[in-house]
Amino acid sequence: MRSFKSNINQCASLITRNVRAANTIYPRTMHEYETRRDYQNAAIVNCEQLINELQRVVEIFDVDLNLYNRYVKAIDREIGLIKRWRQRDMAIKSRLEKRVTSKNCVVSSANFANVNNNGNTNYNNASNSNGVRPDSSINQRRRRCYPFRKDK
Repeated sequence: MRSFKSNINQCASLITRNVRAANTIYPRTMHEYETRRDYQNAAIVNCEQLINELQRVVEIFDVDLNLYNRYVKAIDREIGLIKRWRQRDMAIKSRLEKRVTSKNCVVSSANFANVNNNGNTNYNNASNSNGVRPDSSINQRRRRCYPFRKDK
């Protein structure tokens, strides 16, 4: 009986630990989103493990099923809450994906000379015949709207 009690306590502790760990992360990057999602998934797995442990106790010992059902309903409710939490996080994921996509499309004049995190430098062929010409979408719109310069 002690091993069952220990297993049940351990599962309950892991649920709490994983939910708290997921709750401490507000994702600002895809990596943080994935880490938070992993903690949420681990909490759901721990809930399922807890239900399995309770089922084993019911099968082995003479336990009141009404008492058991009350705990299973509470655990199922917890699983539902975590799943809804994950669904709400999908909005964060889509926002992060849009941010990553928009960052990949940015043309920057500052990108012609780089210093990497290991100290290496790169001029990205700024001195060749292609040269460096910053060209943003704002300048392109301006040229379309005002193709000729008016002198005063």
